[in-house]
Amino acid sequence: MTDELPPCPTAVTAASRSYAFLFHEIRPLTQLLIAPLAATGVVIYASLWAYVSELIAFISSGDARAASVALGALAAGIFLCVFFAAIAVSSVTDLILGRQSARGWIHLHPARQDWRLYAAYLRFLLVLSGYLSAIYLLCALALPALGAGRTTIGIVSVSAAIAGFYILFARIGFLIPAIVTGSTGAVLRKALHEGSGSFCRNLVLVVLLSVPGLVIQFAGEALFKAGTGSIRGVKLDLPIMLYARALESRLPEFALVFSLSGFVTLVLFAAGSVLSYRDQLFVRRSHPMAAEPVANPDSVPV
Repeated sequence: MTDELPPCPTAVTAASRSYAFLFHEIRPLTQLLIAPLAATGVVIYASLWAYVSELIAFISSGDARAASVALGALAAGIFLCVFFAAIAVSSVTDLILGRQSARGWIHLHPARQDWRLYAAYLRFLLVLSGYLSAIYLLCALALPALGAGRTTIGIVSVSAAIAGFYILFARIGFLIPAIVTGSTGAVLRKALHEGSGSFCRNLVLVVLLSVPGLVIQFAGEALFKAGTGSIRGVKLDLPIMLYARALESRLPEFALVFSLSGFVTLVLFAAGSVLSYRDQLFVRRSHPMAAEPVANPDSVPV
């Protein structure tokens, strides 16, 4: 299927082939991803349960220990979710490239490629965290000094965070699966180099491939919103305790919907990355520099 792609597919072409891969390979994808999907759902539920419980305790009593436990639970959940996501992405890329025969029906035994993906995603998460920290400081310090209200600050911070995530992911994160499976050595630096001339294409492609995950997320939110009883719409100036109580009341459903939408998005992103950069990276890898003829030393000018 991938051999029919042009060397540099457009965003629409790559997106259509990514969706075709998702639908045509739904059975092997289900077999490969059921274990990391289930593990991710359990981790999301456990970490958010601990986080929300300790957050409510901190808001109610002001206990600093509860705040530390809440942040520790959230951080542990993020690291574990990234780990299982790396295993899932590695399985998807191997399935696209025909390397999947060595893997079992349930794969939770990370190999070298899985660890490289995990390390690369952690580095990208560090870059993203730095950006989000800068946005937080700007919105918390600069905007109030300019007279902006809570609603305005909320809209600006959320918009800047979403826009920054898409820009950074299209520039760096989207290329990680292709870079890891198609080359060796540094990952993020190669992602910056390989994606330097295709940022706009990648940004459009990332947006197109995000649609199913967003639809699942919004549909799940609409399906379970009535059960919260306290939040009827998205408002950025509501007390955090109200959001914490609402999330606590629908935590299993949130974990299920978030895991499902996240893994659908992961499959599409991994497929789009490999299909978009297959010829740039894998053809080049099949002709290493060591195999190229060396110039005659006598012909080199002094």
